[in-house]
Amino acid sequence: MSDTCGAEITDGGSCNDVRDVGVPVMPTCLTGDVPAGSGGTIEDGTYVLVAQTYYNVPRCPTSQVTATVLISGGCFQLVGHSVGGNHERELRGSMRVTTKGTRVVEDATCVPPGGRSDAPRKTFTAVGSKLMMFTANAGTDSSNPDRVEVLERR
Repeated sequence: MSDTCGAEITDGGSCNDVRDVGVPVMPTCLTGDVPAGSGGTIEDGTYVLVAQTYYNVPRCPTSQVTATVLISGGCFQLVGHSVGGNHERELRGSMRVTTKGTRVVEDATCVPPGGRSDAPRKTFTAVGSKLMMFTANAGTDSSNPDRVEVLERR
């Protein structure tokens, strides 16, 4: 990991070289409001996605996803894959993250071509080896869905 928190896109078009060690997870879908996080201390380490729940989407995704996030000193470098059908899609990104109470403030340092940023309405809960990210994009200009992602430190 570089001191620039993945600020440079390499010749291969990638924000970072984090290896995805996650196991495929099938997203679930619910209606209603996204819960809010309760805060905590986000520990450095390698986290993998163990659950993903979308809220109020027209269709629940039918592809499994994987994700690995390397957290170090406020730098989050991530890689994720959507696996299903006849294709696999990879997404990489890097961002500086600060917390303010239960809120997460992201400052993207590398958004790959075609990547989308979330609106600034994200909260978190960090307990033990679990990190839960609660993203509420409804009513903003972000086209990303509302969701909760549960990650576990390895």
